[in-house]
Amino acid sequence: MRPRTVEAVEYPFSVPLYDPDGGKKLEYALVGLIDLIESDEEGNLIIGELKTSSKRFADSQGETQLDGLVYAYALDQLGFRTDGHRTLIRYDVLVKTKTPGFQQVYFNKESGDYRRLTRWIKEILQAIDRESFFPNFGWACKQCPFKRVCWLM
Repeated sequence: MRPRTVEAVEYPFSVPLYDPDGGKKLEYALVGLIDLIESDEEGNLIIGELKTSSKRFADSQGETQLDGLVYAYALDQLGFRTDGHRTLIRYDVLVKTKTPGFQQVYFNKESGDYRRLTRWIKEILQAIDRESFFPNFGWACKQCPFKRVCWLM
């Protein structure tokens, strides 16, 4: 396999969000950084996302990761895609097991995925506006400054 061309590292973005049901521009923008954008010998863009994991990713696990979907949506909004309809995302996973390993997981995102993402974002923004709070208990609770509030709910 020939080496790919690095197009951008730590690529900052700020893109508009649109209501998935009416197309109206929402008052918020989606802001972030994409770890890596590469292109292959045919000029196709590939989003590279760096991950660490305590075990190997299942082949389908990339499909459920939110960050890859967010980055693909951002590139789509900027007018960049792997091909006319889809964006290719690759997770480069450092597997931290007794015998460390490296894994690459590929998947595509397209317009239906973007509608689902913007629907989630819209619903989350509405919950924030209603001052809804849903605790997400887990490993970070020990150091969380809001622990006392969560445990009272």
